[in-house]
Amino acid sequence: MKKDLIEILNNFGLIYNVPEADPSISSVDADIKRLLGYPPILRLVCGEIFEQMDKETTCVATSGYSGGQIATAMELLYNLKQCRVRETPKDYSNNPWFDGHVPEKTDKLTFVEDICLKERNLGHMIKAVRQTGAEVAGYIVVVNRRKEAPHLGIPFSYLIDAEKDLKQFAKPL
Repeated sequence: MKKDLIEILNNFGLIYNVPEADPSISSVDADIKRLLGYPPILRLVCGEIFEQMDKETTCVATSGYSGGQIATAMELLYNLKQCRVRETPKDYSNNPWFDGHVPEKTDKLTFVEDICLKERNLGHMIKAVRQTGAEVAGYIVVVNRRKEAPHLGIPFSYLIDAEKDLKQFAKPL
């Protein structure tokens, strides 16, 4: 699958070299958002994420736009609940951190995203989920741009590593 997804990204011309000020982030990027509009590709991505996911997961969590597309598809394909966790709480609402399903003590959440988030933002979201009593099972991304795994105290995995798997295909933006 990884080889197939890399080939698709390359054929669509969606692998770029981008200026990156943060030395801990790869300058190689992939425009995953563009691929998620194609149901067969979205199914492929979701299937691979599901394979890596803790099988006791009851809810997929996300914060981003593209992560939302992935989470919605996984919700429908695998009968999972979906929780959108805000990067910062809203100042109105009974649940300022959450949209969709509000995590419960019986839930086990896996965060899914297209690209690895900033560690600080994800840390706040994990803390918000844990305050509900729910368990966070892991964090899975389609493309990892980080040069080292985030230090979040949860399992981290990815489908593709930007530096190792995509660098040879990257074109200037």
